Amino acid sequence: MKRMMFLILLVVAVTITGLFGAETAAPASTQTQYPNLVLNGFGRVRYTWDFTDGKVDGFSIANARFGIRGDISKYFAYTFNIEGTSGDPENKKMVYDVYIDTTIIKNFKIRLGQFKYAFGLEQTTSEPDLDFINRPEVVNNLVKPNRDIGIQVSRDINFDSIRTNLTLGLVNGSGSNTEDENNRKTLVGRFLLTPVKGLTVGASYYDGATGVSDKKTRAGAELKLEICKLMVKAEFIIGKDKTIKKQGYYATLGYTILPSTLLLVRYDNWDVDKNIVDRDISRWTIGLNYFFGKNVLWRTNYERRIEKPAVKNDVFSTQFQVKF
Repeated sequence: MKRMMFLILLVVAVTITGLFGAETAAPASTQTQYPNLVLNGFGRVRYTWDFTDGKVDGFSIANARFGIRGDISKYFAYTFNIEGTSGDPENKKMVYDVYIDTTIIKNFKIRLGQFKYAFGLEQTTSEPDLDFINRPEVVNNLVKPNRDIGIQVSRDINFDSIRTNLTLGLVNGSGSNTEDENNRKTLVGRFLLTPVKGLTVGASYYDGATGVSDKKTRAGAELKLEICKLMVKAEFIIGKDKTIKKQGYYATLGYTILPSTLLLVRYDNWDVDKNIVDRDISRWTIGLNYFFGKNVLWRTNYERRIEKPAVKNDVFSTQFQVKF
């Protein structure tokens, strides 16, 4: 009951604030021929050299994703994606995204179906556009499952040069392609503020339950800065599963050394249990991205892991990606 009241109050707040917005959301499409169809997808071929004893080096098909996107009418659009490799440990089925977007309510975008819910910077970045081959450990462990079934409402609110966005979602909390495992729905929210061009800060919140009634909460803060050839990204996430408190963070620095070449360095830290000393794991990742035009990308990463006791488990990987 408290969750529903909180959601209703937030929706009302967004609606009232939206009355002062300077812009009106555009329809889903300006085209007049419906329905229309756009094919999209991406594929990745990867070679991994893992320094861990017993690990086998070799090539792999990291991803093979195919999707269909289009407009049903002036105010309704659809998205359908399948993953041929089923590489997500939380989703063994091929179906990844199945949702409908509508702008039938003025100034709001509503999404219904199975989708990536809005929480944090790394989670909301499309997979083909990620900076590194692997996500930070804090994101892998705290922002999962990364897709769920439900409804999401978003609204842009702009005041002169200041831009904001508020996204609220109500999902099952059980993950993709899965029926809800309890009667308690999960509330997810993300707020973004762009005070000046090139700088965006944000905060996210997740409140739900797993199993019968095991409480699961997440909270995060994010920052993204782009100045000329320099890029900085950072994110801090805390979580609680029943009584176990967890947290982690990462910071990424990128510099465009050539129009087609991006040099990256990232430090991330993951603490699986704040109540246990020396359980955190840190990692330095050095990356080099080379763009063969807009849709072809070659990534190369070296990961240096730091943990106690020390383990020889560094990873070198190189990956070729095409998208359309």
